[in-house]
Amino acid sequence: MTDLPFTRARVRITKHHRASTPYGDRHFTPGEELEMIKWGPGGDSWWTELTVDTSFIVPGECVEVLEVLGTD
Repeated sequence: MTDLPFTRARVRITKHHRASTPYGDRHFTPGEELEMIKWGPGGDSWWTELTVDTSFIVPGECVEVLEVLGTD
């Protein structure tokens, strides 16, 4: 997926969300702030990493963008 344009941003989780990878689950809680990546101009999901297998994915309705850190 690294050939697609992406946006890296500092975000705040606004709703409870549980995400899974083949390696485990992660629970995101409202108020939690972290750096995430969104793929493509129309992407609606935020990823914790560039790697598909290990990234936790959070829907856009659960994320508030605080600061755009860069685009590629």
